[in-house]
Amino acid sequence: MSKWISENPEALISLQLEFLRSGSRIVYAPTFTANRVKLSEFGLADRLFELNSILVGESKTAIKRFKEENPSAPDCF
Repeated sequence: MSKWISENPEALISLQLEFLRSGSRIVYAPTFTANRVKLSEFGLADRLFELNSILVGESKTAIKRFKEENPSAPDCF
């Protein structure tokens, strides 16, 4: 999942934007299975830091876009 999201970031950003638009003010980066043990099952353990950085970065991008669309919205995390 982590690799797919890293290759298709708009899917994650769009989903998180929908959560924000519906009233959520907290966005979680989908890093639950982006750990060395799970990634090693797919030969991706060496990309641990890279994939987690991408997932967190895309989540921050969603928040940034939301704030640009809604400058008066409360802070999002």
